This record gives sequence, structure tokens and C-alpha cells, in this order.
Amino acid sequence: MPEAYYRIRNLLQKLLSGNIARNTLKTTVVFGVRLVAQAATLIFLARLLGPAQFGEFSAITALAILFGTLSTLGTHLVLLGETAIDPANRTRILPFAIPTTLFCGTVLLLSYLAIVIGLFPKEAIPLAAVLLIGMTELIIQPLNYLATCELQGLSRTAESQLLLSLPLILRAIMLLGLLLVEKQHALEIFAVGYITSAILTWLYIQKRLPGLWPSMGYWRLPSIKDIRNTLGYAVLMLTYSGTFELDKALSPRLIGASNAGTYSAGARIVAALALPIVAMSTAATPRIFKESANNTSSAKLSYWMFAISLAYGAIAGAMLWICAPLFVFLFGKQYTQIPEVLSRLAFICPAICMRLTASTILMGLKKPWLRCGLELSGIMLFLLSAPFLSSQLNYTGFIFSLTLSEWGMASIGWLIVLKKQKP
Repeated sequence: MPEAYYRIRNLLQKLLSGNIARNTLKTTVVFGVRLVAQAATLIFLARLLGPAQFGEFSAITALAILFGTLSTLGTHLVLLGETAIDPANRTRILPFAIPTTLFCGTVLLLSYLAIVIGLFPKEAIPLAAVLLIGMTELIIQPLNYLATCELQGLSRTAESQLLLSLPLILRAIMLLGLLLVEKQHALEIFAVGYITSAILTWLYIQKRLPGLWPSMGYWRLPSIKDIRNTLGYAVLMLTYSGTFELDKALSPRLIGASNAGTYSAGARIVAALALPIVAMSTAATPRIFKESANNTSSAKLSYWMFAISLAYGAIAGAMLWICAPLFVFLFGKQYTQIPEVLSRLAFICPAICMRLTASTILMGLKKPWLRCGLELSGIMLFLLSAPFLSSQLNYTGFIFSLTLSEWGMASIGWLIVLKKQKP
């Protein structure tokens, strides 16, 4: 028994002695704060709006987030990778990354508004709220991603994620006030706070950067070479976001607004449970980029990430399945179906965690098209199966379609990673 104890202790000390382990612990603490903010925002907003309006709001927000992944045209990931190799590379990337983000974000905003007006009922969400949400997710948040990716490339991972969590914290505080004080026009007020929190975050992030952003006089258009370097990452971020947001965007049309509200609440809980794996992947990203650039990547790190993501996902899924009945007390009597929804979503937890780590490694190995193809195949499987299964089994069929998609991506993704890695 003592011998086994010392072996386990020595193993833990070895694991925690590396930079990735320390950064993961720091980032996990930050993601813990983010988890609390996300949970508070989710519960407060769901109780404030009710299932039907919350379902429509989730769909509109998910669509904005999906479009917003294209605003930077992938320049934020290029900035992360280049600053991880040499911090001085910021002066080469930022002069075209900033104007690219502003231009693409504006064009995407117009497209987003046209789609929302055409597909969603006018009475679902006020147009002013849609505009403010669109401006936030398509212009302001992408600029925040640029800044925080620079910090992440400098191995200031925990700080970058804390700054990205700041809007969530501010929104949670505002929603609590709305629940206690003001319920009329609550959605319009929340939309104003939604964009205000993002603007305040951007202003604060600028003070945390190692240097000022280049002024307009130094901006330039991206060259053909720049576009080639960033385009793969842009499509990559679209498919990555699609795996998390497309289901929520489509749910009101496939299973009805009220069921969509309950489903979206459950899906957000599952996504939040994956935050420790996101923390680990985020902390490991700079090292993966460096090893890939130096052609020194090996399978050892991949094996550890695989084991941790599988173990954690299984434990998180089991805990969610056990605790599912308790969530009705958090969300209120309007969400009576949420225990059943969560018990079905619990089986997806291990797949999401494994898929996230596989995707991170593929990105670090500079295989964006492989990762894109992996996620696109999962999205296509969901799009092909969800309409039919939803029409037959309602939200149960909808969740089953997502289960097929996530487990397919996780399995294929790790087969690809292990094949591409050195022994």
C-alpha cells in the first residue's frame, strides 16, 4: 500500500511539473469562473424568457456566433501561431488582421440580418435586439478574439481566457438585476447590456496587450499569400462553431420553439461541462504549434490528451445523468422536460471531450483541412439525419442525430491523429 501511494504521488508530481500542466491548472481555474458565469447567464436568461422565447433567442444567438467565426477570416489563429513562434510577428499580422475583421464583420452582419428577418417570426425577437446581438458577435467579439489570441500565443493563456470570460460575468450580473427588478422589455435591455459588456471588455483588453495596435495609417489589405494562409483557419472555425451552434440554430424549426428552449438549455450545460477539456487543449496549443514548427511533435502528448478527455468525459456524463432531475429546480417549472433531455445528452459528453482534443491537435499540426473535413462530416451527418429523426421522435430523435454526429467525429478524429503522430 505505501509503495503504491508513493508511485501515484511521484506520477502526479511528474505530471504537474510541466508547463502544460501548470497552464492547464491555471486555465481550468479561469474556466471555472467562466463556467459559473455561463451557468448563471443560462439559468437567469432561461427563467426570464421562458422556453419558447429562450429557444428563439438561442437560435438567433447561435446563428450570430456561427457567422462571427468568419469575421476574422482566420487571422486570429494565424496571429496565435505566429506569436507563439516569435512575439515580434504581431507587427506583421495585425496590420491586415484588424481591417480584415472590420470589413468581413460588416458584410456578414448585413447577411445575418437578412437571414434572421427572412426565417424567424417577427414577433419572436425584437429587431433592435437582433441588430445589437449581431454587432456584438460579428464585429466586437472578433476583435476581442484577435487580442486574446495574441496573449495566448505569448503563453498568457489563463489571462486571455479570463478576459474572454469578462462579458459573461457582466451579463450574468445584469440578468440577476433584471430578474429581481425589471421584467418588462427585459430582452431589449439585455441586448443593450450584451453589446455594452463586449465593448467594455475590448477597452480593457487593450490595456493588457504588450503593445498598442497599429493605427489606421499602418493598415493594409491582405495579400493573396495572407489569404491563403488564413483561409483554411477561417473555414476551420466555421466548421468548429457549427458543431456547437448549428443544432441550436435549427432546433426551433425542427422540434418547435418550446422544445428548442429546453433542448438549448440542456445543450449549453453539456458544452459547459467540457470546459476543463477546453482549458487543457487551450493550454497545450502553443506547445503543439512550436513542436509542429520545429518538426519535433510526438504521440506522447496525444496519448495523454486522449486518456484524460475520455476519462473526464465519461465521469462528467455519468454525473450529469445522475443529477439530471435536480436541474428542474434551477430552471423552474416551465422546464419540466429538462431532466429527460439531459439524461439523453449525457451520452454525448465523452464524445465532445474527445473530439475537442483531437481537433486541437490537428490544428496544431497544421492540418486545418483534415480537421475541417472531420467536422464537416459530422455536420453533414447531423443535417441529413436530424430532419427525419426529429419528425419521427421529436427532440429524442434530434438528440440521437447529435449523438451519431459527435461519436462519429470523435472516433474518426482520433484515428487520424494517432496515424499522423510520430511514435
